[in-house]
Amino acid sequence: VYLVAAFTARHADRLRRALGEREILWGLIAVLATSFVALHQIHSDWALALLAVQAVASGLYSPMVKPLLNREIHDSSRRATMLSVESIARRGAMIAFAPVAGIYGASAAMILCGAVGLAGFAILAALHRHCPATHANSN
Repeated sequence: VYLVAAFTARHADRLRRALGEREILWGLIAVLATSFVALHQIHSDWALALLAVQAVASGLYSPMVKPLLNREIHDSSRRATMLSVESIARRGAMIAFAPVAGIYGASAAMILCGAVGLAGFAILAALHRHCPATHANSN
């Protein structure tokens, strides 16, 4: 699984040019959230395929998100702070989901993680749809 993540990270720029940054980011959110929900349901060899999907997302995360944050944060004095906040938020999510896995089991944590991801995807899609700046940039 780590080899899949490493391979994906190595080829992230090629994927970005071929598929487009926006498409990859939206696809990652949707596919990753769906894979968590599906992983809860599947107890066979297909689980390894879903773990590979998650490894692809893991491999694409830093090569896609870090340059995006660097590009979008124009004030260099705030860039390091925002990158630190992003890192803390990722670790905070782990802190939130780990007790659920410990108390209710890994299956419950996967459902919760998938549900949060799908809810976040829906909220981002709604906000994206109603954001005037987004529509101006997409033309």
